[in-house]
Amino acid sequence: MAHMKISEIFYSIQGEGVNAGKRAIFVRFFGCNLSCSWCDTKYSWHPKYAEWKEMDLEEIVQKICSYNCTHVIFTGGEPSLFQKEILEIVEGVNVLRKAKNSPNDVETIHELSLQKNYTYEIETNGTRDLSKIDKFLSVVNVSPKLRNSVVRAADLPPLRAISKKYFYKFVIAQKSDIHEILEMQKKYNLKKILLMPEGSTREAQFQRVPMIQLLCKKYGFEYSPRLHIFLWDNQRGV
Repeated sequence: MAHMKISEIFYSIQGEGVNAGKRAIFVRFFGCNLSCSWCDTKYSWHPKYAEWKEMDLEEIVQKICSYNCTHVIFTGGEPSLFQKEILEIVEGVNVLRKAKNSPNDVETIHELSLQKNYTYEIETNGTRDLSKIDKFLSVVNVSPKLRNSVVRAADLPPLRAISKKYFYKFVIAQKSDIHEILEMQKKYNLKKILLMPEGSTREAQFQRVPMIQLLCKKYGFEYSPRLHIFLWDNQRGV
């Protein structure tokens, strides 16, 4: 059985985007095709901070289904690099759910979730087409990178995850970032745009929130919090 590089799987709440506040199981893949300087999950791709382990499909599926939750978020790193693996996980969860979908088989509160349909969400940088997994995703959060990520424009792949149903969540470090966002909005005809403050600590978030909400009101965009930062600061796996 093929093994997958997984940084972590944990149960928490979605901190960002349109599903902020929703309970979810996070499956964080190891590996990314970009190298953003302000990335707060460098352990999921950077060789210096790398943290991951090989997990087989059965182990991953069992872990997902052990939680009292039916919403799964694929993240990273960059999960769009692992679309084949995501399809295997979705199918694996479905197989286990059907196998245990019997009133006589329910022994714990966690197994109650196996009688319900699972939903899936993804956090992606948008540099890869998602057509292989699109139909399985209830929410697609695309976070296109701006120059504030210190990814050189010449090295940044074009946006390929484009759809009217996707949400585009931009990280704002300074007010001038809005001009890049407006350019991308026009270039790719983006419909659903959210602005989110850059910062991996409460202090950094609080400093930028006033600026972000003013930009949202001025340009007609939505605001995305980072609830996990406000709740737990820079702790992991919570």
